[in-house]
Amino acid sequence: RDVENNGGNFVRVGHRVYFRNYANGGLPEIALFGDFLTTAEENQTSIWYYDEETGETSRFYDEKGYGPLWYGTDGFYLTGVRDGLSHSFFYPDGAGAVEEFGPGLIEGVSEDGHYAAFWSAEGNGGTEILSVIKDAEVIASVQAEDFSSVEFCGMVGPKTIWLCHGEGEDSVWEFDGETEKFLCLGLVPAGEGRSWAEIKQFVPDGEDFYLMLGWYEGTGHFLADFACMKGTLDKEDSLALKPLEGENERSDPDNPPKILLTGPGEVMAADKLGGEVELSDFYTGDLVWYDSPLGATRLIPGFIEKDPYDGGDRIIQASEAVGDAAYVLIATVERSPEDDIGWRTAYRQTGVEYLRVPLQENSTAEHLLP
Repeated sequence: RDVENNGGNFVRVGHRVYFRNYANGGLPEIALFGDFLTTAEENQTSIWYYDEETGETSRFYDEKGYGPLWYGTDGFYLTGVRDGLSHSFFYPDGAGAVEEFGPGLIEGVSEDGHYAAFWSAEGNGGTEILSVIKDAEVIASVQAEDFSSVEFCGMVGPKTIWLCHGEGEDSVWEFDGETEKFLCLGLVPAGEGRSWAEIKQFVPDGEDFYLMLGWYEGTGHFLADFACMKGTLDKEDSLALKPLEGENERSDPDNPPKILLTGPGEVMAADKLGGEVELSDFYTGDLVWYDSPLGATRLIPGFIEKDPYDGGDRIIQASEAVGDAAYVLIATVERSPEDDIGWRTAYRQTGVEYLRVPLQENSTAEHLLP
């Protein structure tokens, strides 16, 4: 199975790198902080691909979608908008019929592509449901019922892991797609400032897994606390705190550290995992590829020179390393102060650019679309 960056904005399957084409619509006109990818729009978009062998870019198929791309065994699981609601679908590679799973979001796909997780809610703000899909058919569903919410964590083989938010406590559960059995892996320790955990990272490690949780407060979504948990598959009440070496030395105080797996059963806190493609100074600076947790390659110096708040007109929406290149989606923007909400600045989207940048020092960007 030759799939890379599954669940990203640019996903490689074989020698093709797939992405959503928003050049002719599909993005909202206005977005706070210029983050246009997180808002659902019922506009026609299309899936395109870049062929690494020929260097050509082609249309794959049309759909009304948004969000990440998830590849299964022989097609994509995608989220789209119908009648104002997010719906999820399976689009086969060939000419087969599109499968619809109803209102909801595709949350993840297993490494082998046979299993997928699908989150939905009954009605507007009703009971939350997490469903497990095997080869494009729903095989099990978990309703919140006694819990106030269910949240997908990740997948390990046929096993789906999720977090249940209950009254006064959070618990982590497992569903085995082969035995169709459910198991509680343990409770998340409660404490002051720990009223509602958010899942920040899920890291499988053989029969074990690690889970980074963050607790936030206020309208500014400020980090109040974080914790790394370790659990063991198929082992009831195995969930336990796992302190990380260096977890209090992180450079970003607004977010939990990342879990870096350094070997079987060996983890530590890190600012970078390796593979990230970012600007050197948030909105501006060089385009940098972190080829390791501690090493960086400057791909393009001065990639974005002017902050959009100070009159700049470009904001990166997605930048991901796939194969031997970085793929970058940029929105061209202008300030829209009349749409600001308090201290949160708004921007109007005026166009998009798709770039491919070889993962080499001082590279030259190639435009993917005409």
